[in-house]
Amino acid sequence: MKTFALVLIAALLGLASCDDWEKPEWCRDHDCPKFKVVNSADGYETRTYEPATWAYVKMKGVRHPDEAVMEGFAHLFKYINGDNEAGDNIPMTVPVAHNMSLHHRRRHGANHQAHRMMAPTAGLPLDVDPLMSFETSPAERAEEAAKGVISWLKGLVERGRGRRREREIDITVKFFLPYAYQEGGDKEAPKPKSDEVKVQEFPEWTAHVRSFDGFPSAHSFMENYRELVDALEDDDQDYSNDWAVFSIYNGPTELENRHNEVLLPAFDKDSKHQKTVA
Repeated sequence: MKTFALVLIAALLGLASCDDWEKPEWCRDHDCPKFKVVNSADGYETRTYEPATWAYVKMKGVRHPDEAVMEGFAHLFKYINGDNEAGDNIPMTVPVAHNMSLHHRRRHGANHQAHRMMAPTAGLPLDVDPLMSFETSPAERAEEAAKGVISWLKGLVERGRGRRREREIDITVKFFLPYAYQEGGDKEAPKPKSDEVKVQEFPEWTAHVRSFDGFPSAHSFMENYRELVDALEDDDQDYSNDWAVFSIYNGPTELENRHNEVLLPAFDKDSKHQKTVA
């Protein structure tokens, strides 16, 4: 018997809000999305996330995901480093995340194309300081921050060139806005100058989440994706694998207590009830 109905009941009974939510240790000193655990199982847990405001860059029909993710992160780093109408420097948050469409994937089994697409976020330098102290204009600070990210990602792109990509997919690169810009905060999210960057509040949603430690790689994300799907099938859980979220909570200089996640929407893939950045 499907168990997701029970999860929804638990969410309705136990999640009026996350006001009593305690930030997980893996968020460290950063703001991160608030959630309530509504079910714990072997190898994963089910969380209901509060409505939240994100900045994001969405790319459709992507044939070269390495380059697309590089471009998406460059736009977002410019945005948080002053390339917005208020000229605000927005503090870094976690996780660094991207959504990836999996429309071409079967319910079971790995796909080499998806495997290659996870590589760009592995080891993304979260330590890039959005509040740079040198005396330059917001536009110059934004340009310098973007250059740092682009330089780091360029090597990944070069390693990916020449590999055949047979499918087009959609990728959304995401930045969680700090609590001050969330509902109930004291600031309004500044409007991006770039037409590529969008800012939007997305509604509550429920996800099955598998966490793992160590330095993330394409292989480790793919392995944990498979293990999450297998566990959900074993437990007869409702889920969608039309798209997945891949999240990294640590910068490359953090050698211990690393935290990464794979998330799948916790509803049947034909459901139209849950919406989020995808």
